Amino acid sequence: MELKYIRTDALAARKWNDSPHEVFTDDLLKRYGAEIHRFTNVAGVPYSAIYRAGIEEMSDLREREQEMIDAFRHRLYVERFGSKNTFM
Repeated sequence: MELKYIRTDALAARKWNDSPHEVFTDDLLKRYGAEIHRFTNVAGVPYSAIYRAGIEEMSDLREREQEMIDAFRHRLYVERFGSKNTFM
């Protein structure tokens, strides 16, 4: 699914001393209250993080963002259907 830009979050940037967080979501993530935050950390490294209910649940280097999203979607699947079911 394609990520859609929502807003820029300057508060998260001040809290962690990052660049402003650009916030994105898609239909599946939105259904579970999750957002992707893209930012540059204090060391200048591009990062992505998944937030749900204002809490960072996962983060990784921006270059590995898709793998992080896939892992998070798998976690949502397991939360909903249990670990005995096969994902996809």
